[in-house]
Amino acid sequence: MAPFFMADLKRWGNPNNYHADWQERGRIVARYLAGCRRVADFGAGTHALQPMLTGAEYLPIDVVSLKPGTVVVDLDSDWNTGIAADCDGIAVAGLLEHLADPTRFLWQIAGIGQTWAVTYMDAAKHRHKLLTVAELECCFRAAGMAITDRARWHNQNIYRLARR
Repeated sequence: MAPFFMADLKRWGNPNNYHADWQERGRIVARYLAGCRRVADFGAGTHALQPMLTGAEYLPIDVVSLKPGTVVVDLDSDWNTGIAADCDGIAVAGLLEHLADPTRFLWQIAGIGQTWAVTYMDAAKHRHKLLTVAELECCFRAAGMAITDRARWHNQNIYRLARR
């Protein structure tokens, strides 16, 4: 596990570190996953996305469990993608910037799902930022994901991706 990851466990284990203004970002993510029957929410936190997903089953996955039902996984490891194998929608909001190897994580989720909603902060000062936006978009293409839509929310890009 990366050293900063351990500090993030403490941070994300505290429900007070989840902000109300993230609801707007969640609504965009939910819109991008409309029509999916089962959605895996990586970095699920307080499960704020769940009520926004109309008609979809919800699978919360995170490094800590703040609510019952969360599948706890070290997302910086070679986790078992089988836990979300039956999900056609994948949500990744506010997570990539905190992973030691976001490229490896993208390759892992590329093997599951048909539609992805992924956010990425492009502010140069983010403490864990490892990829430029151009590098991230190149990773999407290399992993077989095509950008079908994008939105801006504060200093983040929100991508809708589909299998190519």
